[in-house]
Amino acid sequence: MKINLVYAAIITVLSVSSCTKENENSNPINNSAKEKPISFKVDGALIEADSTTAIIYNLDFAPYDRKLDIIGYKAGKIIFEGNFFPNAGKQTLGDGGNSLITYKPGADLNEHFASKNGTLTLSKCDTITPEIIGTFETMLGQVLGGSQIKIISEGKLKVIKLVKK
Repeated sequence: MKINLVYAAIITVLSVSSCTKENENSNPINNSAKEKPISFKVDGALIEADSTTAIIYNLDFAPYDRKLDIIGYKAGKIIFEGNFFPNAGKQTLGDGGNSLITYKPGADLNEHFASKNGTLTLSKCDTITPEIIGTFETMLGQVLGGSQIKIISEGKLKVIKLVKK
């Protein structure tokens, strides 16, 4: 009986060891790679925010009763601002519309690009949990007070923290 227990123990140890070796030799999955809360391309170059602040607030006048602001930061500086309705679905972005996205490319915060046209699609806009997931596609940005144009495309956002005001 003792011999059977010894053999069972040896087989178990060998089985665990062989599984460990197999896992050590396989390609590891990089679990440390963290999805960025906001990413988009400006003239083809990828821009990613390190962190975000999202604020939902009431203005108490129609049709702008509830609005959502999402601010994206890179190295502590604002690079992205979105102001839109907290509703799932497609919204039109524009410089005179109800929804707007701006991009701030560098240290000069006075130079920024505002959406001139384009779309924002929120596939999920849960302000209770919270979880806000969406895309913004082929949006043109225009320097406010200037004539320079930037093409902003392949935009993605995923926000899971929200401040209510």
